[in-house]
Amino acid sequence: MYLTKEALRGLVEECQRERTITPSMFAAFVKIAKYVYTTLNVPYLIDLDDFIQEACMRLMKWLYKIRPEDNVFSYLTELCRLAGCEMRERAFAHERMIDRYILRVKEAMPGRIQREINIESKDKCQIY
Repeated sequence: MYLTKEALRGLVEECQRERTITPSMFAAFVKIAKYVYTTLNVPYLIDLDDFIQEACMRLMKWLYKIRPEDNVFSYLTELCRLAGCEMRERAFAHERMIDRYILRVKEAMPGRIQREINIESKDKCQIY
């Protein structure tokens, strides 16, 4: 199904009138979320399924605020983009936390023990 502005506007009006999310509206949410995911530059940090879930939850939360006379597609894509930015920030924060932990472990070890334990990266921790 190809989404046009008129079809999307009709889906939003129908959902607001019935006060429920229709299956066709949810399918539109998933298509928009997939479109936004492909435009993000860090797909290796965010899983597609996780992104679709997060974006669809955000879209369902803010569906009641959409004004159908405005550009519905840009509103929905912006909500998805913001969800992706928050997920990316959480992923970067997790990476920074791991890096800080490795640095503290290296600094806390005495010299002899530090030579025996080789921590080269956050992926590899080997004891010789």
